[in-house]
Amino acid sequence: MIGGFFAALFMGHVYILVIITAVQIVSFKEVIAIANVPSRARDLQSTKSLNWYWLATTMYFLYGESVVYYLKHIVLVDKVLLPLATHHRFISFILYVFGAYFVLAPLPPSSVSPGFMMLT
Repeated sequence: MIGGFFAALFMGHVYILVIITAVQIVSFKEVIAIANVPSRARDLQSTKSLNWYWLATTMYFLYGESVVYYLKHIVLVDKVLLPLATHHRFISFILYVFGAYFVLAPLPPSSVSPGFMMLT
């Protein structure tokens, strides 16, 4: 176990980011499985997919700048990835606004309060 830990450290930053991301996704999957029971009781639709959307948006916001920093020799040369790197914070803001809209838009007026609880 300790050997695996040191091997992961010596493999570099990208490998550590991949391991942490995988652990976060597996942990999130378990939390969503537990949290999905009350949303079924309230008959809220697309709660599971919205939760995965929030995870992806948050991970893009938190790890976007780190990935650009560590992989700048790849990201800043590629014409497809360059706008994602230069406009990272604006794209994150737009993703959060769309997420808030898609949480609240399909809800009937009686369910708006639980919709706001999903945002916090």
